[in-house]
Amino acid sequence: MKKILFTLFSFLPAFFCLAQNNSNLTISTTGSNNLKIKFNEKQYSLQDRSATFQGIKPGAYSLIIYQLQLKDNGNKEYAEVFNNTITLKAQRHLEISVLRFGKTVWDEGDIAADDWANDFTNPVTSPENGSGNNHAVENARFEKIKKAINDQYYDDDKLVYAKVIVKDNLFTSEQVIALCKLFAYDDSKLNIAKYAYDYCTDKGNYFTVTSVFYYNDTRNELMKFIGSK
Repeated sequence: MKKILFTLFSFLPAFFCLAQNNSNLTISTTGSNNLKIKFNEKQYSLQDRSATFQGIKPGAYSLIIYQLQLKDNGNKEYAEVFNNTITLKAQRHLEISVLRFGKTVWDEGDIAADDWANDFTNPVTSPENGSGNNHAVENARFEKIKKAINDQYYDDDKLVYAKVIVKDNLFTSEQVIALCKLFAYDDSKLNIAKYAYDYCTDKGNYFTVTSVFYYNDTRNELMKFIGSK
C-alpha cells in the first residue's frame, strides 16, 4: 500500500507540471451576433458570444471564424472574418475578439492560477448536416418553450419571445416545424424559420420546415435562404 501511495504522489508533480505548461484560448465577440468557428479542424457554435478552451497543448492550430452579418439584400449570412494559423504558447492565454463589423483584435497574457476548476469547457460542437439531435432541447423543456411563446396573442409578440428563447437553445428541424406552427401567418413563420436555422442540430433536414407554409412563394423563399448558407 505504501508503495502504491508513493508511486501516486511521485506522479502528481509531473501531472501538475504538465497541466501548467498548457495554453488557453478565448474567442468572443463584442457584437450582438454570435460566431461560428473551426478550431483545429473541429466546428463549434458560440451560444453566448464567448467561449474558452482550456488545457490546450502548446503549438500551431488552424482557426477560422465566421460572423453573422447583414447583407445588402437584407438577409443575414455568415461571413468569414478570420482565417489563419494561431500559435498557442505554454502558460499563456490568447484572447481573440471579433468586433461588430468583423475586425479582430488580439490580446495575450499569463494564465492566472486557478485551483477551483477541474475541467475545461468548450463551446457547443456543431453537428454535421443530417446528424442526430444530441444537443437539442429535451421534450419537457420544449413543451415549456412552446407554451411561453404560444401564451402571447399576436404574432409580433410571439416573435419577440421566440427569438429570445431560440438563441439560448438548440432544436431539431422537427422542433422548428412545431415552433413555426405556433404562428398564424406565413411571414411570421418564415421569420422564425430563418432565425432558428443557426440553432438547428440537423440542418440537412431543414428543407422539411417548408411544410408549414401555405404559399409556394414562402416555401421558395426559405429554400433560397437555406441554399445561401
